Amino acid sequence: MKTPCVGTDLNRNYDSNWGGQGASPLPCSETYRGPTVFSAEESAAQRDYLKDYASGLELFFTFHSYSQYILYPYSWNNPAGHPNKDELESLGASMKSEIEAVHGKTYTMGETISIFYPASGGSDDWGYDIQRNANNPNPLSYTFELRDNGRYVFLLPPDQIEPNCQEVDAGMHAAINHLLNKK
Repeated sequence: MKTPCVGTDLNRNYDSNWGGQGASPLPCSETYRGPTVFSAEESAAQRDYLKDYASGLELFFTFHSYSQYILYPYSWNNPAGHPNKDELESLGASMKSEIEAVHGKTYTMGETISIFYPASGGSDDWGYDIQRNANNPNPLSYTFELRDNGRYVFLLPPDQIEPNCQEVDAGMHAAINHLLNKK
């Protein structure tokens, strides 16, 4: 008896161009979007939790493995673009620099659709969209694709976990300081 495929790619299950390019309707695909937007308990819980905070949200992070990237929306070809692309680029470059300064690990930074692959329904795109929909004129949203570059893929050795956390912490501090300096 064949075992049915189970699971949803959470980074295809959010309400930002859900079901578009780079998201599969096939349950056995690694990029399965789920049967409906927010059908996964995890994405629905995040949506429900953040709905009360969207009007004050200024920065959204999501963390994935692996490949050492700092990505900002959009993960699909959004014709509306970004009102604050220069800020997204500048802050992304600062985070990249701070990460590299910790242990010398290099991260690639940029707009997902330009340097990665299409992935409609992503959490960082949704985080950007909910900020825009709450009238935040300069939404900030990033995905950290953590260590490594493919040797260990999803099974990062334990001795690399703390250094990876230190790097990303430095990148997040750059973003938080950016927000504080804007106030």
